[in-house]
Amino acid sequence: MNFRNWMLVLIFIATIWACPYCAGQSGQNYVQQVIIPIGGLLLAPFLIMGSVTFIIYLIKNNQK
Repeated sequence: MNFRNWMLVLIFIATIWACPYCAGQSGQNYVQQVIIPIGGLLLAPFLIMGSVTFIIYLIKNNQK
């Protein structure tokens, strides 16, 4: 899988986790309905940047 495909997969996963409207439609209790999606929104940038940094690290090591 090339870099572009990895980035599309990561963006798709982050979007699914971070969508509070979609997550809030399941009829669960308050914590599962509101707090977890907000936590996903807050963690998404860290997950994306961590993944990008890891991919760049792997690419740099493969070029040596």
